[in-house]
Parts: sequence; structure tokens; C-alpha cells
Amino acid sequence: MFLKSVDSTNSYLKYELSNNKPEEGFLICTDEQFSGRGQRTNNWESEAGKNLLVSFVLYPNFLRADKQFALSKAISLAVYDFILQFTNEASIKWPNDIYIGNMKVAGILIENSLKGAVISSSVIGLGININQEKFSKNIPNAISLHTHTGKIYNKSELLIVLTKKLNYWYKQLLSNRIDFIDKQYLSKLFRYKQTHFFIIEGQKVEAVIMGIAPDGKLIIEIENGIQKSFAFKEIEYFI
Repeated sequence: MFLKSVDSTNSYLKYELSNNKPEEGFLICTDEQFSGRGQRTNNWESEAGKNLLVSFVLYPNFLRADKQFALSKAISLAVYDFILQFTNEASIKWPNDIYIGNMKVAGILIENSLKGAVISSSVIGLGININQEKFSKNIPNAISLHTHTGKIYNKSELLIVLTKKLNYWYKQLLSNRIDFIDKQYLSKLFRYKQTHFFIIEGQKVEAVIMGIAPDGKLIIEIENGIQKSFAFKEIEYFI
């Protein structure tokens, strides 16, 4: 379903979900969001008509609530694979941003609804920078496929490629290939097993990413071999 303009594709789809029950995989796409949302309650900035702005619904009720980060990993791998069609410099920045080098090319916003111990529905929003040339000073580390390769892309054609990647990785999740997803996610992880600086409680700390806990927390090793795990809002990359 295509909408010329909308406040937020995720918000629109959540409204549809509460009033109807669209079939699994139902997807909406727009040229412009005037109130797009990202992680950490941030806005998602995108020039009208330039990028892929999509949301779709899944019903992963086979997945326990305490395993919901597996869905985030699968979606991240799908978008990573999509970006990999255009560059060999792609990586997944925990928890689910997609980077080219040290620059952000795509963001993912997953909003799960729970029923008991399982996920009853998921609204998944993707913002992928395709043809945008300039970005706001508020987002200095943004990049698009166009600024990276110099090419102009047909968004309709790219959406077909993207949906194939999403279908593939969701099927891996459906088939309970959790170990495979975990290994693939780690192997694509930005700065995995590398020494870099992070911001923890306002302090710059040198550490190494060692892995991801089952609940999605980032496991890092600091001085003296001490390992700690952090939730999404408890740690930031220093880039």
C-alpha cells in the first residue's frame, strides 16, 4: 500500500492493527513522513521522495517475549543483506542500525505487542537512505546509497529486492534457526571484537564488544578483563 504522505508509517500501521487485522506481511510505503520516528524517541529525518520509508506487520506468536531480540537480529540481517548489494562496507551497529563504514544508512524501529509470554504482533518500520544528497547538521554521520556510490536508484525496484531479503530472514526465524541467526548477526556486527571507546554514564570508556546476551544486551569487556552487559539506553558508541 502506497501513501504519498503520512505522519509515521509505524503509527499508521499501528492504527490499522488496532482497528482491523491486516494479513501478515502487509506493508505500507510512503514518499514523506512529517513525524517519522526513530530509536530513543528521536525523529527520523528524510527528504521527501528520496528514500525508502516502509512499515509492515508480522505475527510472530511462535516467539517468546524473552526471545524478541531474535526478531530484531533477523530484520537487521535482512536490511544488511540489502545494503550489501551495493557495497562491501556494510555492518550492523547494535542494536539494529545499518552502517556503511562509520556512517548510518538505515534505521529500524520494531514495536512489539505481547500476549502472555509470546509476541502477538510486530510493527516494523524501516528507513533506508537511497537517493538523498544532503543531510541535516543534526545527523552528521548519515549517508545514502547515492552519496556512497554516486548512482541514482529506482526505489520501486529496490523495494522488491528488500522484501525478498526480509522474507528470507523471517523464514529463518520461522524455522527456528536461532543459532544460525545469532552467528550471522555477530559476524556482521559493527566493531565486534575491536577495541573502541564508548560512552557509559557520561564517561568515555575503552572497551571491546564480546557478544550479545539472549535478551539483546550488549556485552563488553573493559579493563582487567571485566565483562559487563548494557541495555540500549545505557551505553553509546563513541564515533
